[in-house]
Amino acid sequence: MYKRRKKLVSSTPQASSTMLDGRGLMTSFTSSQSSVISSIDARNVSDSPEDMFDMSPHKSKGSNLLLDITNTGVSSQPSCSKAPEPKKTTNEVLEMLLSQEDEPLAKVAKISNKRTEDRKLALSQEISSIANKQLSSILSKAGMVLGDDISPNLLTKPQSVFVRNMSKLLDKSNKEDVNKFIENLEEFLSDTDCLKTALSPTKADPDSNILADSQDSLIRLLLSVESIQSKLISFLLDKICEFTADEDGNSAEEMMAIVRMILQSLRYMNNVLEPEKLTQKMFDIIHAVSSSMLKHEITNCLPDIISDAQREETANEFIELMKSEPSLTPSILYTLSNLWLEGDSLYQLQMSLIRQLRNSPLDQLPACVRFLAMGDIINHADEIINGLRSELVICHADGGSCTQVQKGKASDVQSTLILVFEKLRDAVLKSKKLADIWVKNIGKVKKSIHHKPIDLLMLLIVHSTSKSDVMRKRTVETMFRAKIKSGHFKESLIQDTLSATSVVVREHYDDLLKLLSTLLLSPDLTVSSFSAYFFSQCFEKLDSLQWRKRIILELISNITVAKGNAKPALNLLHSLTSKYTSKIAPFITLLMTLLDVVIEMKVVEIRQFMDMLCMIAFGDASDNSIDNIGVQDEICMIVQKQLSCPEAVIFRSGIIAAIVTIRHMVKKGENDTNETPSSEEEIQLDGSGKKAMNLLDLVLTGTRANAEAQVLVFDQLSYMILNSDNLDKPFTKKVSIMMQGYLQNHYIIASSDYLSKDNGLESSLQFCIDTDLEDPIVFNLVDAVVLETNSSTSTIPIIALPGLVRLIRALELADLTEIDALLGCAISLPSPTIYTKFGNADCHVQNLALDCLFHVCNFLREMLNSFVYFVKDGKPDKILKRLRAVVYFQNLISVCLPQAYDYSPPVYYLDDIGSKPAAQAEKSKKLAVPKRKKTTGRKKAKDKNNEKDKEKDDNDAVDETAISVEESEDEEDVELISLEFSKFKCHLRELEFDVCIVLTQPLVPMPKPIQDGFCSAELGPNELMLILDDLNSKLRYCMHTSKGIRPRKEPAGFDVFSTVPLDLVVTNVSKLAHHLCNHLHKIVEYLHNLLIINDGILDATGMFCAGSNEMKQCFTLILSVFNTYLSWPDLTSEVYSQRLMKTLIKLGGPNINKKDVTCRNEAITGALSYLRDITKCILDLTSAVSLVSLMSTLVSLQEPEGDKFDPELGIIFLLL
Repeated sequence: MYKRRKKLVSSTPQASSTMLDGRGLMTSFTSSQSSVISSIDARNVSDSPEDMFDMSPHKSKGSNLLLDITNTGVSSQPSCSKAPEPKKTTNEVLEMLLSQEDEPLAKVAKISNKRTEDRKLALSQEISSIANKQLSSILSKAGMVLGDDISPNLLTKPQSVFVRNMSKLLDKSNKEDVNKFIENLEEFLSDTDCLKTALSPTKADPDSNILADSQDSLIRLLLSVESIQSKLISFLLDKICEFTADEDGNSAEEMMAIVRMILQSLRYMNNVLEPEKLTQKMFDIIHAVSSSMLKHEITNCLPDIISDAQREETANEFIELMKSEPSLTPSILYTLSNLWLEGDSLYQLQMSLIRQLRNSPLDQLPACVRFLAMGDIINHADEIINGLRSELVICHADGGSCTQVQKGKASDVQSTLILVFEKLRDAVLKSKKLADIWVKNIGKVKKSIHHKPIDLLMLLIVHSTSKSDVMRKRTVETMFRAKIKSGHFKESLIQDTLSATSVVVREHYDDLLKLLSTLLLSPDLTVSSFSAYFFSQCFEKLDSLQWRKRIILELISNITVAKGNAKPALNLLHSLTSKYTSKIAPFITLLMTLLDVVIEMKVVEIRQFMDMLCMIAFGDASDNSIDNIGVQDEICMIVQKQLSCPEAVIFRSGIIAAIVTIRHMVKKGENDTNETPSSEEEIQLDGSGKKAMNLLDLVLTGTRANAEAQVLVFDQLSYMILNSDNLDKPFTKKVSIMMQGYLQNHYIIASSDYLSKDNGLESSLQFCIDTDLEDPIVFNLVDAVVLETNSSTSTIPIIALPGLVRLIRALELADLTEIDALLGCAISLPSPTIYTKFGNADCHVQNLALDCLFHVCNFLREMLNSFVYFVKDGKPDKILKRLRAVVYFQNLISVCLPQAYDYSPPVYYLDDIGSKPAAQAEKSKKLAVPKRKKTTGRKKAKDKNNEKDKEKDDNDAVDETAISVEESEDEEDVELISLEFSKFKCHLRELEFDVCIVLTQPLVPMPKPIQDGFCSAELGPNELMLILDDLNSKLRYCMHTSKGIRPRKEPAGFDVFSTVPLDLVVTNVSKLAHHLCNHLHKIVEYLHNLLIINDGILDATGMFCAGSNEMKQCFTLILSVFNTYLSWPDLTSEVYSQRLMKTLIKLGGPNINKKDVTCRNEAITGALSYLRDITKCILDLTSAVSLVSLMSTLVSLQEPEGDKFDPELGIIFLLL
């Protein structure tokens, strides 16, 4: 072969065996390949750059190592060319050689294609090997040893030294040598594996002094060499386009990985020689290629490649690109955020993005929000934040109707919401100032309709990211409270938040529960109610066991930790159990952990807790989540253990638990047969009824020796019956017969059987109303009190009598005809002479007499509660007489109580058995009434009025309203000692809300006095004061005026009223407004006449006549009732707007014509006008303060956007 080719070449001289190169002769490789390679390997190359490229003047210009390597093994003949030919690439040389070799062979037999291809491949590998040898030798001298496909490149010298050596070598070489080096490098990098190795990190030579094992890639280091940077960058960018064009399904990921490696090498270069050219080439690639992934990659890395001087130009280019390529918006925005735009261009871009938020695709929203929130928004914070709040419709309540949600899948919408709020959270974490701006911006919203779910979520995010910043955390909590109290955050906002952004709520669930717990324990009842509703909605809407379990654990934690303020959490937990019993049932084991703290709970709290357990245990038996029978047995076992415990606190909880258990035992289903037996003989108890009766007998037997415990039993039984539906009627009938027997056998006798006994306490029958009966019944009080005092045991103690009466009334509520004789019965009471000379009586007699007063007072209060419906039926006489008797006895107590040493009143409210109430714990002290010189009637009356005013201010209690008792020696003494009686209000039974219907009766300014135990059926000033004060205290309790602050200690006397729905309270008070105004008009008329009679002299003697002080106090109380009622924030809501209008119209009196009033502001103006007219009848400071407070409240009720709004209206009326 070799000889044949040689002969052919010699016979054809026109086809020379050599080609002319610009640097000398290049052989046609007719000799063996081994001779060329061996000649290269045999060459000695110096390590120094000077030896590699000897620039000695003794050598010809341009001679270098690359020339020596290229011409090895070639005879030195002079070049026949006059001028050097252009540089040819390796491929061009290869094609030329093959063409020269194949031309002579045209005359001979054709060589097979396979052999030609093999020869071509072998020749290509030979040339490539030579180029690689040259490249490897040069890089080795600079400090880099090329690796193979498996091992990485090895760096023998530090990176900086390698870059310096390469720079020196190339700077001292001519341009052709540099181009030759680049050719060899490109040839080397044309192999994909070699390119990957060159782009991968190099490894430090273990024998060198390089510290780090991993070093920059070869490409990265060569890019630092300025002489080859531009061409190398151009080559790399061409490679990116090549890979993108050649990618297929199998190698797409591999090619994209190489592209990322190339882009990574271009990032953060110290010095880019041609930055404009590089940037333009990158944008050209973005426009040219079709791969969206490559476009995103280049866009994301551009900020790390371009110079600082190109930021603005590049940003403008990206903004234009975003218009033509909307799909690149996320990457472009990420890039723009890294370019740190400033000034007007940034503002215009932000505004443009905000306008596009409503219609942007879901996958672009997170990037848009990130750009808007993470950038510099301080100068335009309000516009951007308000833009996000209004245009980010995906998180609005009506977001389901927007195009974004309709076009996307539900999972995509949820993912987008999570990403959006993650970006907002990152922005808040990054900038504390931004967090403050968000909070302040939300605080500027003044209407509830303008608040969006994003407001709640952003406050939650700021709160959760401020764990180390206590001040910001408190600021957010304060913002929540302010928004809730002002009505800006309403329950509808909670519903919108959970319906539109529940997935975001789940992401911040634990933080939300902590925030809601803080608000739940707030003393402000409005805030607490808002938090409770939020808890309830989360429990309902987030339908999963894990979310509900976390709510229950949070509430249990609140109950156990906040022991003194556990009521809000317990109320909420009880409400959830009532609404979602089957959903709470799986967590009954968690609820039972509260048994450990039950001894620290109050009566109401224990009742609620046991009611929760029983609702689950005695609930739907078809629920397979728990073993109902097993839980019932466990509860009964707990009750029996508690009833047998000698500790008073545990015994108390056992009583309550037993009553609650009885209630659920005898509760019938809707479809169960339940008929009332006509007689005692027909009573047949079923299995549950027998168990309940046995448990009740156990309770009654265990409390027989404990009077206070019996009070608790009767009160809890009556509460159970009054607040339960569809109880087993045979059971209730049997209990009613039993309780009526207790009452009749111990306290009720016929008047014909009554005899005044000589038991140390003279008695007589008094206050009998049923005088028309031949033989009325008698409440034998004196004998019962004396017998109980002398005896150590009693079946039904007298202190439990009011509770027993209430229980019988609850059992016979459908028909009270069997017990209505109690209302008009005669009462066995100590003789009036005992109270006339009370100070001189024996201590034992004093105690018995006072016991009788307290017991009869509470007995009559229960009579009022039971039969107040007579007033509505048009038969108010008996009720008014009993009401006057109650006032009489209360004032008699106020006279006698200070004169009794060490007397402790009976306890009727048992919140803590074993601990005495504050009034009982303090020893009663006899007041030393100061002796004063006689003064003129005018001076004496003035002092009396001042004392009365002070009394009302300091105590604000109805029991202080003592009337003049005929038997008292000095009227002034009565007023002084009544102050002490205010401490014992907790020893009186609660008047129920229905008793307020007495206010419908006309006021009699001067009623007939009570004489010889008989009284007229009239509503006098003292009776009016009693009802008004009770109504005012109830309104304060439920409507939380005085800024809505919950008292630190729950006030006594509202156990029954707490069960009355608030809607019913609002409705009934609105109906009573007409009657209250009638009383107000009559009082004003009385005071006006008093001024006329005394010629307008305020300190005249006649101004302080009998009954005038009571009328003034009634005047103050009526104003206070209206102020308390109208101060309730929710009264202005749409639900109660009509009630408010009716009340305002009634308050305006004759100044308002109902038909002429068209808006609330007109009604308020009329009411203020009337109040202005009655200011001339104000005769004491307390009434004046109440009037000003009411006028201020009315001014605050004006509608700012309504007609005739005047912010200075109240001031004008006061000045007039």
